Amino acid sequence: MLIGLFSFFGCALKNDREIKITRKYPDWYLNPLKTTSKTLYATGEGENKQDALSDALNTMASTLSVSVASDFESKKVVKEGEQNTISSRVVSEIKSSVKKIRISGYEILNEEEAGFERYIVLIKADKIKIFDSLKNEIDQRFSLTDKQTSTLNNLNALQRVDFYKKAKANISDIPNMLSVMHVLNGSFKDSKYLDKINEIYIAYDKAIHALSFSVEAKGESKDLRSVLLGALITENFMIRDSNDKDHFTITLSMKTNKAYSYGFFLARSVIDITVKDFNGAVAGSHKLIITGQSTQGYEIAKQNVAYKFAQEIKKDKVSKIIGLNFTDR
Repeated sequence: MLIGLFSFFGCALKNDREIKITRKYPDWYLNPLKTTSKTLYATGEGENKQDALSDALNTMASTLSVSVASDFESKKVVKEGEQNTISSRVVSEIKSSVKKIRISGYEILNEEEAGFERYIVLIKADKIKIFDSLKNEIDQRFSLTDKQTSTLNNLNALQRVDFYKKAKANISDIPNMLSVMHVLNGSFKDSKYLDKINEIYIAYDKAIHALSFSVEAKGESKDLRSVLLGALITENFMIRDSNDKDHFTITLSMKTNKAYSYGFFLARSVIDITVKDFNGAVAGSHKLIITGQSTQGYEIAKQNVAYKFAQEIKKDKVSKIIGLNFTDR
């Protein structure tokens, strides 16, 4: 009897679990409403309501990214008549970027607990509301930048470079936002915003070209001076002697220890680089530790330090080496 009872309850529990596992999802989830010219629909699933909403919003953003990428591809095909690797890469970047766009003003049409730690939702979002939200966000970003530019006249070129570098980062995703807005509203004209983006990029370049440098070298670092000057000229920085607010002095100093190991003469060098403005305030600094080596003597090992210094500049760009770090230049 005991065996029979255990078997009975065991089967009952098993059937109960099977009922929970095989529970059918509602039709609104299995066959959700289709996106129209005015409204976006998406379903989501998660362990709780918040997870399900996040899943639905990600799905909705994915739908937008596909639409934007398709819009780009259609223009590309019309313009060039063929697909290519560049357009494929751009489409991939568009999809990943557009998915990051925040969708606000959505409405939950249906929601339901679909089992243990399982929640499902159906949401909708009005395309015009999404469009207006994106437009408002872009307008606010440009408005903030415009207000801040009124203070730039009192700043030196380096401070202006820093300002416009941050401004560029702040607007980096706006082109993709504009693409989404065009998909949401076919009559939308983005030329005004593209002009504003271009103005910021031009202002950034002007601030960089306004910078000027002179290079001073102390003691053993004199061999490095010509290397650094050459790198500055190669990257189109202005070299001159001046004391105005847009001029900066780079000072090189180096301490080297001699060593000999396994048949090699070694020059273990610590290179300090300091950038000061016309008032003598430190604007940037950087330290490099480079070991030169040679089988032919210590002086050749020191020359190897200069060679490796040039390689470091080539790898990281001169702005990073001097501690100013214009990484996007």
